[in-house]
Amino acid sequence: FMHNGQFTSINQVFGFYRNGGGPNLDNKDPLLVPLNVPPQAAADLISFVATALTDPRLAQGLPPFTRPTLRSQLLPQAGIVYGPGSAGTGARIPAILAEVPANLGNPDWKIGVANARGGALATLVLNFVPASTQIFGVNLNVGLDGGEMLVTFGLGGASGVAGAGYGTLALGLPPDPWLAGITFYGQWFVWDGGVPAGAASTRGAEIRFF
Repeated sequence: FMHNGQFTSINQVFGFYRNGGGPNLDNKDPLLVPLNVPPQAAADLISFVATALTDPRLAQGLPPFTRPTLRSQLLPQAGIVYGPGSAGTGARIPAILAEVPANLGNPDWKIGVANARGGALATLVLNFVPASTQIFGVNLNVGLDGGEMLVTFGLGGASGVAGAGYGTLALGLPPDPWLAGITFYGQWFVWDGGVPAGAASTRGAEIRFF
């Protein structure tokens, strides 16, 4: 709360004004003075501000508080992820970062990986088909049928350190309408000499162009 985010509760905000609004005397309206409010009245006022002005229909999106929903808002906050990953160094399972909506014409669409082995090579696999299997004991969530696209580069982070590795593939999506409705599936593989399989993997991500 407040313009600088200094308070985390309505109680703190009310206490600020009850005490006269802080010590900045050179920049304070003279009408802002300590409030002489009895404890019960203060509690009632805080309760009113915190609860009475929130209509449950608004929280549930029911009439008359319905509104249009943006296509990007239909996606979960972390993107659409599925399947298990496989652990690398330090028993860390790399995380796929797929929360950016794939809206056509977006010049800053990206997909990333984190919590991997620092400085390792990583390969992003993209395909039109998902999978649910293993290869050499590593969980595979994207099909390897010859139609996949592979992008490999080195991760940032302290070399060899478990969980320190990160990277992002940024692509501009063309505004071509024929792409609308197409779904890709993606998964990162981190080449990790710290585990017997030699690789760790993220969960899969479903990427819907719209």
